[in-house]
Amino acid sequence: MPAKRDDPPTAKAEAAERLETGSRAAAAEGAADVARGADRKAAAARMSQAGRRVARTGEGDVAAGVDLMEAGEGVGAAGMAVGALSLQDVVWGMELAGMSGQVAAAGELLDRARMPAMSTFLRHTGRRMRRLAVAQLTQARVELALAGALGEAGREVEQGGAREVVEGLAELEAAAAVERTAAELGMAGDLLTAEGLGELAESQDLAAAAEAERTEG
Repeated sequence: MPAKRDDPPTAKAEAAERLETGSRAAAAEGAADVARGADRKAAAARMSQAGRRVARTGEGDVAAGVDLMEAGEGVGAAGMAVGALSLQDVVWGMELAGMSGQVAAAGELLDRARMPAMSTFLRHTGRRMRRLAVAQLTQARVELALAGALGEAGREVEQGGAREVVEGLAELEAAAAVERTAAELGMAGDLLTAEGLGELAESQDLAAAAEAERTEG
């Protein structure tokens, strides 16, 4: 008696097999796309968070820079005010020096006129006025040096503030670029997730069709 051979697969069984193969492939591809989409969306969220941190840093640098520039202007204005005082002290010192010479000369004339008491007073007063003039001019030198130092400090502070503003603006620009990239990455993740879900739905449809084929077969 010849050995019994398995019956060849029917057309419906072959169709069911093909549908099951397609279902498994669609399921694998869909799961992979959903996973890749989730990864991209997570990366986009991290990138967006980093962009916001950079933006906050940039905003802080711009604000600090503006404050420094305003402070530098204030220091420079103080230097100009001190410089004006120095100029006035020079004028007063020169006037005192001139008057001290005139008073001393008057004292000499009174001495020749045999008025010793008044001559002594005027000559002593002239010397005091001369000392005051020297002190006034010395003060003017100190004030002039201070005005120069304040002016230089003000310029340095303003320049530092300007650098802070430039750095802050660059950080804000970089943060905006990061945010744009994060948005694009998030959209790509959404698309992949949608494709993956579609493939998973297709896999289920194929599996149902395969089951139907086997049932009918």
